[in-house]
Amino acid sequence: MTTVVGRLAKNKMVRDLQGNIIDWYDEAQGGWIVQKRMVVNADVWNSFQAKLKDKAESAKAATMAKIREDNVEAPQTNKKVEELEKKVENLDNKLDQILSALKK
Repeated sequence: MTTVVGRLAKNKMVRDLQGNIIDWYDEAQGGWIVQKRMVVNADVWNSFQAKLKDKAESAKAATMAKIREDNVEAPQTNKKVEELEKKVENLDNKLDQILSALKK
């Protein structure tokens, strides 16, 4: 005699090419959630939508944090730009001196 400790619940989600849910069946959540593009279990559907919204918000927050980190590094790149501008100005001054010497 064997004892069944647990079993996996059947979970099936069918999507179309655009990613929209056509059918969604989950035994752990009580059966059909979406059937033929119609919401059958609104409570589970609303919790699913809330999770998607939370993921989108956290992704946006992570992106904003990355942008802030990039902005912190920006003054370093400005220093590089200033150094290059100084070099260009020095070259311009040298060229001006050469041109003025040639005109004399």
